[in-house]
Amino acid sequence: MRNAVLVASAIMASVIAGTASAQSLENVPPLDLGAAIGEPGEGWRKQSATDEGLTFVCESEACGGRGVLGVGQAKTSPDYVKAVIADPDKMLKSYQYGSEESMKPSGCSFSSYATKRIGEQRVQYTSVGTCPQGGHAAMTTIFDGNRPYMISVQVLTGSEAAAVKLRDQTTDKLNSAL
Repeated sequence: MRNAVLVASAIMASVIAGTASAQSLENVPPLDLGAAIGEPGEGWRKQSATDEGLTFVCESEACGGRGVLGVGQAKTSPDYVKAVIADPDKMLKSYQYGSEESMKPSGCSFSSYATKRIGEQRVQYTSVGTCPQGGHAAMTTIFDGNRPYMISVQVLTGSEAAAVKLRDQTTDKLNSAL
């Protein structure tokens, strides 16, 4: 009987902790993207900023030719985030489909995708692709098990190397801020 009470108490404690964890996750505020990123680099100027995202543009060769840097965060299903954290390779296919669908209007398409685990509770998907008229796209989406948001970095420039470099620098800043 004593063991049954101890088991019941442990189950109740785990249910309460799980509920508190889910509730506290819902109360996590969005990341202050502007504070996390700062200035992206020479030639880039801020075009717009909201709670959900930032857009920078560049018109010079300093940034790989004419380009756009977009950083956004969107609230997503905690179950989806948990699934990505638990098995990122399995979830890559659904992420890839969503990315390809969202890029169709721009004419850009991604040719490679990779999964990278950043600690126990964070996963990022990276991709590289091409756009019409010689443009290049590089994107990273971060999923953090401690936040109900996915955070995406997307760079479109005339240079693939410049796009990848800026994507990675911006992603590093975001990961540091998390």
